[in-house]
Amino acid sequence: MWARLISGIIGAFMLLQALNWLFDPSSAAAGLSMSLLEGEGGNTQIGDFTSFFFYCRSNGCHWSL
Repeated sequence: MWARLISGIIGAFMLLQALNWLFDPSSAAAGLSMSLLEGEGGNTQIGDFTSFFFYCRSNGCHWSL
């Protein structure tokens, strides 16, 4: 019971982080004490972090079922 609740909370947090990377990458990077790169590096940084947080979210919600 507690494990499912904690997994669901972590999954929700990861989903919010992923959406933050999609819609406002500069504040998402600042929230992680990072600088947002420019050019191709920025595209890679946004894509990598968005996919990472979506992946973590899917695993967190998977364990909460």
